[in-house]
Amino acid sequence: MKVQYLEIRPCVEHDGATHSFRGEPNPTYEFFTPEGAEEAAEAFRAAQNGEAGPVFWTIYGIDTEGLAQAIGDFVSQDAAFETLYAILGVMVDARDILEASRVRIADDDDHGERISNASAVLEDFINQCSNSERI
Repeated sequence: MKVQYLEIRPCVEHDGATHSFRGEPNPTYEFFTPEGAEEAAEAFRAAQNGEAGPVFWTIYGIDTEGLAQAIGDFVSQDAAFETLYAILGVMVDARDILEASRVRIADDDDHGERISNASAVLEDFINQCSNSERI
């Protein structure tokens, strides 16, 4: 599986199944924003009359076909984001190094363009994974 990006979703277990909630689709980009997701999870949980588990948070890897694979579950959204940022840390550093290099060799169009392209790939991954929050 090749992961295109990561996302965090609130989830609820009920009747042996995990239900995850993506929030609202972003019309400009191909990802969902977290707005409304937690509320939807809480509403689903409440509708189960005490038969559903508590809301928890899962990091998902989204593959090239848009299918989600759960990577890890967390008791809070903050804990999930802390782990997500730890995963992305090396990529953020690599992106920053590439960007600094691109600026220094801007006169060499071929190298500058390749560095810019590599930096853009990292930037896309980082931004899509952050659920609209700038890292």
